[in-house]
Amino acid sequence: MFGTVGERMVSEKKKDVAKPWILFALIGLLILFRFLLAAGLGNTINSEAGYDDGWFVNSSYLHSYVTANSAWSMIKSPVYFVFLWFVRKSHIPLWFWSSLLWLAVSGLCWFIMSRLTKNRKILFFGFIFILFCPIAFDYRSGLKIYRSMFMAPWLGLFFESCLLLTMDFWLKKKVPLKSVFWDIGLVSVTYPIAYLSKEDGLWLLAVLIFTVSACLIRIGVEIAEYLRNNRILNDGFSSLLKRNGVLILLLALPFCVSFAANETVRCINEKAFGVRLINSRTEGELAHFASLVYEIDSSKRDSIYWAPNDALFSAIEASPTLKNEPELLKRIYKGSFFDLSKEQIHGDFIPWVILSALADSKTWESGEKTQAFFGQVNDEIEEAFRQGKLKKQEGRFFLTKQAGSRSVEEIFNLWPYMVNTLRGSILLDSYKVTMKPSIDSNSGTFKKAQNTAHEDLFAPANQANQEQLWNNRKIANGIAELIFWIYRIMNPLLLLIGFISWVYLLLNQFRQISGEPKIIYLLSSVFCMIGIWIAYVFVVSWFSEFIFIEDGLDDWARSILTFYTAGGITLQYLTEVFSVLLVFEFFKKLKSTRPLNP
Repeated sequence: MFGTVGERMVSEKKKDVAKPWILFALIGLLILFRFLLAAGLGNTINSEAGYDDGWFVNSSYLHSYVTANSAWSMIKSPVYFVFLWFVRKSHIPLWFWSSLLWLAVSGLCWFIMSRLTKNRKILFFGFIFILFCPIAFDYRSGLKIYRSMFMAPWLGLFFESCLLLTMDFWLKKKVPLKSVFWDIGLVSVTYPIAYLSKEDGLWLLAVLIFTVSACLIRIGVEIAEYLRNNRILNDGFSSLLKRNGVLILLLALPFCVSFAANETVRCINEKAFGVRLINSRTEGELAHFASLVYEIDSSKRDSIYWAPNDALFSAIEASPTLKNEPELLKRIYKGSFFDLSKEQIHGDFIPWVILSALADSKTWESGEKTQAFFGQVNDEIEEAFRQGKLKKQEGRFFLTKQAGSRSVEEIFNLWPYMVNTLRGSILLDSYKVTMKPSIDSNSGTFKKAQNTAHEDLFAPANQANQEQLWNNRKIANGIAELIFWIYRIMNPLLLLIGFISWVYLLLNQFRQISGEPKIIYLLSSVFCMIGIWIAYVFVVSWFSEFIFIEDGLDDWARSILTFYTAGGITLQYLTEVFSVLLVFEFFKKLKSTRPLNP
């Protein structure tokens, strides 16, 4: 009998030892499968998009970027073309690096969850759920050579680094300095790069401020608790203040690194183009000119027309400097984007209209002279405001100076766009893996893109080997479509479970869980992440409505909304993972507190 029991115990131990190895072997196979899937899908590019795909590819040849003195020199933030430069210099395919980024996001997710649970099944689920995030396989947002393919995983790393930081502050009785040092280091690397990935980095600054504020509150709570429990201030209080002073200095590091990174970019652009800007569309005097036009009173202004013709013409009339450039005005009135005798400028296109007019009229000489020219124009418009010649619009609200204004009614009218964006990200109804062929494969830009990506980009329809290339991708396409189908089921299910659990725990079980820091942290994190995600969708909807003036919210519109929100999509998937963990931890708590049967 004892022999049988002993053999059984040895057998159980062997099983416990074998399980981790089996799990890690399975993870290794799935990682290999993920990379092979990316290789099978490949990438594509619209090299005719001179202001988008093509601009990034051409700018990735850094010498070309700093020597291309044109109106289009600084139209976008620099991170993605530097990333493409790195890919080209590495001589490793682009699909490998994009897959590696997603592997880093899923690996960091495992690490975060391992601080909250030791259950390997939950850890495995979180890792795989993030690794196969479907945005990576969407044609427009994940497979096309554009910055969204980089931003989605990189911003995921930033959000995860913020989670790590808040965990160390709120889940430990004493905030661990060493661990916080590494957390802050990760935030200080991910945030500046995320901020410089796109021109709308202010929302990421808001996320960082929110994260740091949560940490500062924890410091305040610790000091308050000490004062409540110790009437006499002794050496312990002095030590506490010194320690928290170090923590506060560490919390300032991401802002300092970001400032240094931004100033470095500005210095490079100043040396190359004579202007100390990160980009020329949302910074500098041209951007300020656009914001002034947005403020001029107009009865025709709405959520579609941020700079209606009468407001633009009033700005021109108020500026003698601008009126003295007839050729430039001619190109503004009728240019590459709009004919103002027949239509009005949509949304944020006024900087594009001005830049195009500067280029087409041969008025452009340098970034420095353009900055000085519009500086003078803006001084004249501001003087017209002061003298009462121009009146500012009333009854409308701005998110930022560059995002146009809305009335209260127009703000409430955003809900269809928000609903469609959230629907697209949850049900993936705008996701498409079927890759359109690359455009303009005979151009120099296309050849540069192939040299950069180190792969045969999906060929145009007129190439002889088009059918063969398509057949080679059929299996990968089918697998990606299957992944979409799986996530279409899982996303609403997990979000529903998370919502029900969150409401139930908050309303019915708060007393029982109030002493459980892990569950409280998970509740708070789920609420904050989904709140930030919805707020970002609101901002994108505010900005994007003008794009859909003709076709409305059709499949193309939903795909564009998905494309614009790709940077924040990992918030949704992290919310789903944390929801699963929340439910698991709650049931584990119930099981541990259930009374024993007599």
